Amino acid sequence: MSPRSFLRWWTAAPVGLLLGIALGILLADGHWGPAGLAIAGAGALAMIGFRVVPQDQRYVGQVLVVAYALRAAAAVVLYTGSLAMGRGGFVTGDDAAYATLAWAFVQFTLGGEVQPWVPPYWAGEAYLFGTYVYLESFLFWIFGREVLVALLTNAVLGTVTLVFAHDIARR
Repeated sequence: MSPRSFLRWWTAAPVGLLLGIALGILLADGHWGPAGLAIAGAGALAMIGFRVVPQDQRYVGQVLVVAYALRAAAAVVLYTGSLAMGRGGFVTGDDAAYATLAWAFVQFTLGGEVQPWVPPYWAGEAYLFGTYVYLESFLFWIFGREVLVALLTNAVLGTVTLVFAHDIARR
């Protein structure tokens, strides 16, 4: 096996396995929106990798795809496991608080109220308002209260940081 074919295999095997796990679980559970988002996220990462890092496109692209596949599979497995344990798809208390606040914010902007999460104190959780709550609120506004969408978006954003880390190290 030549080094070039080994590199292609090294990338293809884990990516196929990890994305197969993620997409298989998503589709088996009927989560069509998050499955489409997972595929779109992989495509967006490939485009970002090719645009930002023109010198080492091939290698950075392969690392990005493997890193994203690992993050997406971990997000889906953790979400499914937490559902099975009765935790509602959340791993820690913080992620549940952010999701509850984001959903209450969406309901408030649409003209409804989710008591006691109303302005100005938001049930004592107003200090959580920040970039992530606004991003999660936007995703909930588009997709409904689908926690997997937020998890997969987080996987994409976490993987994008690899591009910038590589670019900073290269410079």
